Amino acid sequence: MQEWVLIISLFTPGGDFMDKRHIVLPDQQACQRAKVDVESADNPMGVKVKTLCVTKAHWTGQKPMRNVPMD
Repeated sequence: MQEWVLIISLFTPGGDFMDKRHIVLPDQQACQRAKVDVESADNPMGVKVKTLCVTKAHWTGQKPMRNVPMD
């Protein structure tokens, strides 16, 4: 079983970067469910959220995923 990482980027209403968080999850399905939950949550003061699920190997730089930028 391969661990996955949900990367959550926060932006101001004007589009300026604010912060980034990550959550390590046990598999791809859990990551996708968490991604939907985060994207559908109410965000205070108009904060914009962008999410991305990647393998832990991609996130650590050990085995990059094809067509997914390194963060």
